[in-house]
Amino acid sequence: MLSLRNLRHGITAVSPTVFLPLLVNNGYNATQIFRHQIRVSSSHRPVCEFINSSLINLYLPIVILGMSDGFSRQMHSLSTFGGAILVQARDPAKLSMEIENAIDDNRFNDAWKLFEQHMHMEGFPRKSIVNKLLARFAESIDVQWLEKAYGLVEQAVEESKQNLLEKEPLIYLSFGLAKCGLSVPASTIRRLIEMELYPPVTAWSAILAHMSQTAPGAYLTAELILEIGYLFQGGRVDPRKKSNAPLIAMKPNTTSVNIALAGCLLFGKTRKAEQLLDMMPHIILKSMQLC
Repeated sequence: MLSLRNLRHGITAVSPTVFLPLLVNNGYNATQIFRHQIRVSSSHRPVCEFINSSLINLYLPIVILGMSDGFSRQMHSLSTFGGAILVQARDPAKLSMEIENAIDDNRFNDAWKLFEQHMHMEGFPRKSIVNKLLARFAESIDVQWLEKAYGLVEQAVEESKQNLLEKEPLIYLSFGLAKCGLSVPASTIRRLIEMELYPPVTAWSAILAHMSQTAPGAYLTAELILEIGYLFQGGRVDPRKKSNAPLIAMKPNTTSVNIALAGCLLFGKTRKAEQLLDMMPHIILKSMQLC
């Protein structure tokens, strides 16, 4: 039976969730502890009552009198260890370095867990880490990591953090998604256009070539070409301006249109094929070039 005669002076702070197991490990019976109703100096309530109420807040500290030198040493060790973890978890610079090291070592599970920690603490890490993570996940051609990268991009857009995203990693990501048959996520190529990070036609044509191999992808392929082609209708883009060079480089060519037409005909999207053919004269491509 625990009695006040066995208590020594010295105060130690401990979480209620840690307090009870340590009592049991040091030879005290949990039912005896509850029945004896040890009082705590911070709240003057029985420990059993305090622990029950603290289930609402597991981190609410209580102050108890140290029972023995061995018990006090355990409590001090736990307190020090917990403090070290807390300090380390709240150091964004160190966490960013660990994310980067995990990416370099191809430890994608660790990299993602650390990235999630950073998101909970500080939000998105710096731009270079975000794009490095996207690029490496895209290069993996693994559906698990491709989907996580896609979710990351969507979250960045939702939080108006598009400035963190770069053109090349997004192109790699769209290509990887399309290659794995994820046609809808692969249409994130639209994000590049929205952000005015215009991908060259050779790059997005390669993405569409994979997308058009499924019925939903064939439809989306035609939609994308129609959207891109619309930018060039009616002489909206002046090719003489140097500032328009990236946009001109994105202009649909015969290869990209033929890819879309083949997908439409393969999966019976005849209406979309007709729309593509109707669009061509408006972007100064002769219909005979389509053959």
